[in-house]
Amino acid sequence: MTRPSLDWSDPVEVSIWLAGLRSAFNDADGAALDMLRPERRRELGPALHAEKYRAARAQILQALDFAACPEPEDGEPSDPAGFPH
Repeated sequence: MTRPSLDWSDPVEVSIWLAGLRSAFNDADGAALDMLRPERRRELGPALHAEKYRAARAQILQALDFAACPEPEDGEPSDPAGFPH
């Protein structure tokens, strides 16, 4: 059984996927921007920077994995023309 992946032909699904990816990127960006502020102006501490960045990174990687084509199952050619890579 292949894993689920993004249906690029469905504009609603792609829009939802992009919104999730943007949200995760904004979370990572927010943590990084806060980390770069002078210490007295930071809203988060080092532990929260790391926690929020790691969580956002995991969401981004999961979204990118979902958008990629699934690996072919055993016995299936890896190329539509039947040529192995």
